[in-house]
Amino acid sequence: MKQDRSPASPSIGPETPARLALAILLRDGVEQVAACAQALDEGGETQIHRMRVALRRTRTVLKLVSAHRDGGEPARLAEDLRWIGGKLGAVRDLDVFLSESVAPLRGDSRSPEGLAAFEAGLAAKRSRAWKQGDAALRSARLRAAIARARRWCERDIAAGVEKGEPSIAGFGAAQLAKRWRRLKRAKVRLADLGAGERHVLRIRCKKLRFIAEALADAFPGRAAAKRRDAMLAALRKTQDSLGGLNDVEFRLQLAGRLANGRRPGVAYAVGVIAGREAARTGDLLAAAEASFRKLLKLKPFWA
Repeated sequence: MKQDRSPASPSIGPETPARLALAILLRDGVEQVAACAQALDEGGETQIHRMRVALRRTRTVLKLVSAHRDGGEPARLAEDLRWIGGKLGAVRDLDVFLSESVAPLRGDSRSPEGLAAFEAGLAAKRSRAWKQGDAALRSARLRAAIARARRWCERDIAAGVEKGEPSIAGFGAAQLAKRWRRLKRAKVRLADLGAGERHVLRIRCKKLRFIAEALADAFPGRAAAKRRDAMLAALRKTQDSLGGLNDVEFRLQLAGRLANGRRPGVAYAVGVIAGREAARTGDLLAAAEASFRKLLKLKPFWA
């Protein structure tokens, strides 16, 4: 999946100078973020997912910009987007908990009141999280960040090319190779990793995947596309399975906190949810292990 591009953006090829290519990609990402923020009243909560995707892609490009040069406006923008992403991530976690773990149990007649009380507690937390996310998307902080980023990108695009500037293909290959080496170090059974270690591995898969998507235009050709598609598919499957395991940990911890000191009916509902969540662990681990092993056998598309 290629990075979404504005029709007005200059084309990017393997020989495009890295500085120029990154400024174009960053401007595209910032415009996606701005469009999602402007459409908030039209789409309401459905814009949450679109905004999270736009934020992830833009933050991925910012990581590349930071690797190309230190500090300055990109670092400040990264902090602003990280703040907003955190607000929206809380909404996503509670949404998925309610839809995947709680909603399927509504027909359980053994403790309908307890389940209803537990769901109401989650829904209240979700409502508070949404209000905070909505406020962040409408904040002066986000508007100012978008305005600054636009000015910075336009200045960089207009600045021209410096002598000795590396191409986006050369720079991108080095960045991809570095993250690929980090992944290949994890040659252990995923079942032997703790929850925190699996989370780190998931983040590494996610970063490599998003960078590979962002730099698709830097590595044209059928052979590169075929290898890239295979790698992206394996990364996505590994990331999804590890993300499922991360969700299980989050839900078990949150359910325990919400059940603490509540009446027996709520405790029963929490026990049922906890049991169902724990039962998913084996399948998720097996799926993650299979896709990760397949991933490690693939050939880099940038080489």
